[in-house]
Amino acid sequence: MLLTATTDSLVPTEQDEKLALLDDLNLLMGTDFAKLERTRSDPGALAVALGELYAATEDVASAQTLHDAIERFVAAAGNDRDRSAAMLPALDDALTAGLPRELERLAGALRAERFDRADLPAELRSRWIAADGRELVEIAPAEDVSGNAAARRFIAAVHSVVPTATGLPVVYQEASATVVAAFERALTYAFILVAAIIWLVLRDWKDTLLVLVPIGLATVLTAALTLVVGMPFNYANIIALPLLVGMGVDNGIHVVHRMRGESVDRLFDTSTMRAVLASGLTTVASFGNLAFSSHRGTASMGILLALGLVTSMAATLIVLPAWLALRAPRKSAAA
Repeated sequence: MLLTATTDSLVPTEQDEKLALLDDLNLLMGTDFAKLERTRSDPGALAVALGELYAATEDVASAQTLHDAIERFVAAAGNDRDRSAAMLPALDDALTAGLPRELERLAGALRAERFDRADLPAELRSRWIAADGRELVEIAPAEDVSGNAAARRFIAAVHSVVPTATGLPVVYQEASATVVAAFERALTYAFILVAAIIWLVLRDWKDTLLVLVPIGLATVLTAALTLVVGMPFNYANIIALPLLVGMGVDNGIHVVHRMRGESVDRLFDTSTMRAVLASGLTTVASFGNLAFSSHRGTASMGILLALGLVTSMAATLIVLPAWLALRAPRKSAAA
């Protein structure tokens, strides 16, 4: 369901009936009801009035909040007469200081007159009616569109009637789609370019695959962990995914390169694995510092980078050696 507003929405309906009611109210209130003269508060009279208010509303169930406030006020004043004499006028001012202004506004409303579209102020007309006569139509959703699904339903409903309609919901939706598509391409390009560079370095497509699979696994696990920790992707932290591909690939290259000169059984006894662990922890600590930023977007990016780097390091130190161990027997048999 859609709610629409046009220039005609600015002009009240049934004006004759409403003006008649205002005339009756004006006659009942009198012409000078808004002209008040403030007099100095009498603490004694205010204390009596406060007690009478409490007594008059004792049987009113909805007045419990009022009773609690009065009891707290009396308890705060205590038996100190000087304190009570200072607090009661302050309470009176807090309750009635804005009354003259509100009564003036009411008096002004009672002087309302009939008007139509031609009587709208020029500033208001220029916002709703263009110079060539075209009129603005504002379409508002009947449901909460803070969620993406509801926003898409609202935009689709509007565009089914007016394909060229625009506004902030459309701008936000199109901007978010553009950002997501851009980072999908960035992630794809990062994988392709990293794979090409690894192949140029290793000159073996199997070794290239050995390096890339842990990175792909780490990316999937990182996306899953965002749901576990309750931190979904946003426009600030989504940039971490392409970065993880570039930063996480180094460790795999070192491990595969060292594997060429060592057996899998001795891989964990080499300095390469200790260096991978040390450098990985250093990188996690460096980017993890962003998680303590006061900027929520930067902090979420730091958390996502830390999670991604930890999963990438785990994939390199656990998954990759296990895969190498599975390949080792086949190499021996072929030899």
